[in-house]
Amino acid sequence: MGDEDVITLSEPRSRNRLRTPGFTPPPDVPTSHVLDERALQTGRSGADVWNGTIDELRRLRTYEDGWDGDGAVAPPPELVDSAIRLARDLNQDRVSPPTCVLPGVNGTVVFEWVTARSRLEIEFVEPYLAEVTDVVDGAVTDHWVLVGRHDSDA
Repeated sequence: MGDEDVITLSEPRSRNRLRTPGFTPPPDVPTSHVLDERALQTGRSGADVWNGTIDELRRLRTYEDGWDGDGAVAPPPELVDSAIRLARDLNQDRVSPPTCVLPGVNGTVVFEWVTARSRLEIEFVEPYLAEVTDVVDGAVTDHWVLVGRHDSDA
């Protein structure tokens, strides 16, 4: 399989780091643009797909405990709001939208970028706190924490 099947964590030309006003990875943690598969599949631009992602996040704000019929905890609105903040920042930074956005059963929110060989996951575990996991060929290749700040902290 070729490298195009792997979600890369840095831009090939500049090796830029993910820099967003609300979320900053620890120093020396590479971050990336990923293939914009959803945009390619739908014929929509990456910005349009991000807008749909943000709409989906807003829908998650309406979830109540037990939303899955099996006792899942609803994501707190503050946590969803922080996910929306990162989504806007990533869109502004021209990062491709995630393959999917979904609620976790423990009150988390998850962004996933998936290709044939890899998966990059950002899981919001608290407002403005997310765990990032990079998996290639079924093995975790990297894991780090994104820490954000509220607008009032800027």
